[in-house]
Amino acid sequence: MSVRKTLTLLMITVYLGSSVYGQERLRWKFTPGDERTIVMTNESESRGAGAGISNKTEMVATMSWRVNKVDEHGSAQVEQKIQRVKMTMNLTGMQPLEYYSSSPDPNPNPILAASLPVLQSLLDSSFQMTITRQGRITAFGGTEGIEAAVEAAGAIGSLPDLKKAAESATVMFPRTPVQPGQSWSNERTIASPLGKMTLNTTYTLIGDEIVDSRVLKKIGVTIEMSLEPTTTGGAKIELKNGQVEGQILFDNSAGYLVKQTLTTILEIKVNDAIEIKTVQKMTMEVKE
Repeated sequence: MSVRKTLTLLMITVYLGSSVYGQERLRWKFTPGDERTIVMTNESESRGAGAGISNKTEMVATMSWRVNKVDEHGSAQVEQKIQRVKMTMNLTGMQPLEYYSSSPDPNPNPILAASLPVLQSLLDSSFQMTITRQGRITAFGGTEGIEAAVEAAGAIGSLPDLKKAAESATVMFPRTPVQPGQSWSNERTIASPLGKMTLNTTYTLIGDEIVDSRVLKKIGVTIEMSLEPTTTGGAKIELKNGQVEGQILFDNSAGYLVKQTLTTILEIKVNDAIEIKTVQKMTMEVKE
């Protein structure tokens, strides 16, 4: 083993030994001009007892993330844009549907064609948000095109609060330092097609994990959901089970999220008869 590798391993060992028993302040760090590419993969499967429902979807979205400005407190103005989307849908009783924004089908399936204006509005939009070092989103903009496309398409229900959706996807750290085994939590309420949903999120600092010679913070995530259902077309909706489990890898030295994996289980009952269970697996990873 080379001297350089030996010294590197020694430094990591010393770091791990000193940080296990110490507290550490977890914070985002922003530098003007920083750019990153984020790849998000979302796999979802829904099955409905009593309704013959069996649907599978997979979506891969590639996004750009750029820090435009940082104020004197370390809060950043960040611009995020979806660059391309690839989606596959296997719906009950239908041929598989595919959509790839880089090479769209000139004659798409009518069901897919109805969704294309909204998908295109996502690709055309550039979201601007202000994020504090703690991870709190204090401002969010750039949704005008999506709102117009949803309204023009006559979509059922209301557009979710995209600011609150972005907050749910961004880890917010506690004000005080933490050590392995300690937890912190927050509560958010968002609008969804099913109604007003409350998300109680608990984060737990598990410890350090070495990935490609980097010491990353491993953080466990659990989310409990509750629902105040809306009545759509007279349907009665009951949330039987709603929970999320996963983990985050965070580079606290560089101050950014490296990878996040979440598994969501959602079970609803419609009109006291039809039970639908959805399992969704989401991975979000920063590509250097």
